Amino acid sequence: MSTVTGKSLRWSVTRGLDAAIRNAPKTSGVYAIGIRASLLGLPTDFQWVYIGKSKALPRRLAEHRKEIEENPRLQAWLTENYNRVEIWVARVDNDALAAVETKLIKELQPDANRIRYLN
Repeated sequence: MSTVTGKSLRWSVTRGLDAAIRNAPKTSGVYAIGIRASLLGLPTDFQWVYIGKSKALPRRLAEHRKEIEENPRLQAWLTENYNRVEIWVARVDNDALAAVETKLIKELQPDANRIRYLN
């Protein structure tokens, strides 16, 4: 697992929240929810919508199901984009979770995160 916020993490990506819940490692880590824009199948951009952390990734990802999502902005976005969503997951040691999540939110400024950090 990675504990250094300045180095690259090993990300895995899954299309669809249900698949991400099934495939997520049963460890601590960070995750990013977003959608890829494309032109004729060629990726042109990526919209990061939510960054999170958890000590139990499958459990936390399950809490983002559109039927039970408590964040109104994320719930609306998931309802509109549920079949196109991508979930990126990286294992991170418990003691580095907050630092890695903060760094990602600060740099990516995802639309649905309630917490904002100044650059």
